[in-house]
Amino acid sequence: MGKIPFKIDDEPLVELNVWFIFMILLFYTGCCFFTYAIYLFRKTLLLISEKIIFDDRVVKILNNTGRYLLAAAALWIIPSLVAEAYADGPKIGLAFNGFNTGMLVVSISVFFMVLSEIMRIAITIKAENDLTL
Repeated sequence: MGKIPFKIDDEPLVELNVWFIFMILLFYTGCCFFTYAIYLFRKTLLLISEKIIFDDRVVKILNNTGRYLLAAAALWIIPSLVAEAYADGPKIGLAFNGFNTGMLVVSISVFFMVLSEIMRIAITIKAENDLTL
């Protein structure tokens, strides 16, 4: 199709194919999801700073933050796995290369989803406690 005037890993990019463009778009979509998740977390912090803690908005925003972070991690991990499999050929194996960025984002996203569920339970317990008084 055409040449691109920059290098990736100190090698000039000479060919631009559809799969490469698709993988780059997936990766940047993941970056957009991550940025939106940070924005949602900021909204949560603003609600908490206004002393609005036990509210359904906080629960919903925390759950959405976790979901968007999970989608961002998936959109970061999948293109790199496909590119690695495409470059090295198919191979089967199991390797643990440490706690990389994708696993960290997945862990944080699960934390936010669990935190939203804990907040939901706390809201119902608070409502039941207010009824008994």
